[in-house]
Amino acid sequence: MRKLYSDVVIIGGGISGLSAAYFLHDFRKDLKITLVEGTDRFGGKIRTEPLGELVGEAGPDTFALGYPAMSTLLEKTGLEKEIIRPFPNKAYIWTRGGLHPIPEGLVMGFPSTKVGPLINSGILSFSDLIRCSFDIILPKTKIDGDIGIGELAEKRFGRGLKESIVDPLIGGIMACSSDRLSTKEVMPALFKAAQENRSLILAMRNSTKNNKTKRAGSASFMKGLSYMTDKIVKELEDVEIIKGEKVTGLAMNDGQFILETEKSEIEGKSVVLAVPSFSSAKILESNFPEISAKLSGITYTSVAIVLLAYRKEDFNPPFSSSGFLVSPREGKLMTASTWLTMKWEYAKSDDYFLVRCFVGTPDDVRWEDMTDEELTGKLNSELSEVVHITGNPVKAKVIRWFNALPQYKVGHFDIVKEVESRLPVGLYLTGAAYHGVGIPACVTDAFNVAKKISEKIQEKDSN
Repeated sequence: MRKLYSDVVIIGGGISGLSAAYFLHDFRKDLKITLVEGTDRFGGKIRTEPLGELVGEAGPDTFALGYPAMSTLLEKTGLEKEIIRPFPNKAYIWTRGGLHPIPEGLVMGFPSTKVGPLINSGILSFSDLIRCSFDIILPKTKIDGDIGIGELAEKRFGRGLKESIVDPLIGGIMACSSDRLSTKEVMPALFKAAQENRSLILAMRNSTKNNKTKRAGSASFMKGLSYMTDKIVKELEDVEIIKGEKVTGLAMNDGQFILETEKSEIEGKSVVLAVPSFSSAKILESNFPEISAKLSGITYTSVAIVLLAYRKEDFNPPFSSSGFLVSPREGKLMTASTWLTMKWEYAKSDDYFLVRCFVGTPDDVRWEDMTDEELTGKLNSELSEVVHITGNPVKAKVIRWFNALPQYKVGHFDIVKEVESRLPVGLYLTGAAYHGVGIPACVTDAFNVAKKISEKIQEKDSN
C-alpha cells in the first residue's frame, strides 16, 4: 500500500469536490491538494450521455445563472464565454387530463403577482380557484419550527393548487411529495413570509414589488454539462488526482487525518467529504460513529432518466414547449418530460426528436422492477396520451440513479446543524445533502468550504 501526504484531501469528484479543489487551489496555490474519486469518471450526477449521434443528459440538463460563486467559477475557467441559453419555450403541467401552460406570477407554485394567468391556464377548477382566494382572508398560519411545503400550500390555497401545481413543480424537482419537504430549508423566503405575514399572496406581491432584481435565467453548453466538469478537471493540473479508488475509512492520529483506500494510505491536515451523505456516513462509521449515525438520518430518493429518440415525423407535439411536469393526480409513472429538441441547440436534429422522461418518487418505485424495455414502452404509452406519436422510439437509453436525490424533509436543517457542530477541526462536508440541491448551490457550498479552509490556514500561519 502506497503512502501519500497532502495538506488537504478532497473525497469525491462530482461538481462539489471539483469546485472545492478548484477554489481552494485558487485561494492558496502553495497547498498540496489531493482529490480522490472512487469511480473511473468525474462529474458525479452531471453526465452527458451520447445516444447515437445525438447528445442528451443523464443528470441535470441546466444550471441557474446569477449565483456569485457560480459566476466566479465560470469566469475564471473561461466557461462563461461558452454558455448557451435554452430556447424561450413555455413549460406545461399535465393535469386535469391534459397539458396546461405553467402560468406567470408563481413563486415555486405559490400565487403572487399575477392571478389572471393562473385563472386562464385551465390548471385549476372553478372551485379550486375560489379556494385559492381564501388566502386573502384566512388568519395567519401557525408554524411551530418548520412546516412542509405541501402542507403550507394546502392550508393557504387548498388541495387543488397543492396537488396540481406545487406537487409537480416542487416534487418534480426534488422527486418527493411536497408535504415532506421543509419550507424552512428549501424555500426560506417563503418560510419567512409565512412567519411574518397573514396572507402569502399579499406578502409575496409586496416582496416582488420591492425586489427589482431580474432572474438571470439558466444555461448549459453546446457539448453538454459534462463539458463543464471536464474543463474544471483540466484546470486542476497542480492538484494530485487519484481516480478509481474508494475511500474505505477515516481516522485521526496526532491531529492528522488518515484516509485509507483500496490501494493507498493518505495523511492530510484537512479533509473535505464531497460525497453523498450516506457515503460519508460509511466512511466515518468506525471512528466517528455519532456523526455517522446523524448523517444516516438524511434519506435519498432513487430515480431513473430515460432518453428517447423518435423519428422527427413520428413525434408531433401540439405546441412549442420545453416539456411538462406531471401532477400526481394523473396517476402516471412519469413525473416529468423534457423535449430536448425544443429546449437546446445541441439537441436539434434534421432527423430525430429527442425526449427525456423522469420516473421515481418515494411513493412510486414501480420502475425499479421493470426491465429497460418495459420502462421505455410504458413511458412511450404515457407520452402518446398528450402527444400525437405515430411510431416507437428508434433509440432509447435508461439511466438508473439509486439513492440519487437527498430529501430535505422537515427537520433537515436541524440534522445538518448538529452534524456540522460535531465535526472535528479540519473535517468538512459539502454537497447536495446539506445546503441546497442544484449545481449553483453545490458550487456555492464548495466555495464556502474552500474559503473556510483557506482562512483557517491563514490564521495558523499568522500565529
